[in-house]
Amino acid sequence: MKELGTLGGSSSEAFDISDARRIVGQADRSDGTHRAVVFESGGPRDLGTLGGAASSAHGVNERGQVVGWSWTQEGRVHAFLWQEGRLIDLNDSIAPDSGWVLQYAEAINDRGQITGWGRKDGETRAFVLDEIRR
Repeated sequence: MKELGTLGGSSSEAFDISDARRIVGQADRSDGTHRAVVFESGGPRDLGTLGGAASSAHGVNERGQVVGWSWTQEGRVHAFLWQEGRLIDLNDSIAPDSGWVLQYAEAINDRGQITGWGRKDGETRAFVLDEIRR
């Protein structure tokens, strides 16, 4: 067993692990917030937020892509994809008039398909996102 560390706060949680042993979750910071992290040999790597105070990573695939959720600057919860060193709001990958707000991304497979849940026309619904618009 190995402790994975924090970002200076009192706790951390691990939610997923890839076959390559990439582990994702969240870690507390000294200011009391928590951030989405990839646990690396040197400790947790802070993946940042979509502008708000907190985030959490819940899924990782063999390509190193990470999914989870983050508070936005406007105080909303949005699903994200982290790849190539940056967070992408998954709501930017769907049509603005779709009626959806993608809030929580829970898993990503090696083909890049993402599952999670959000709100569609005011109702909570599960989703699968097959393709990311860039």
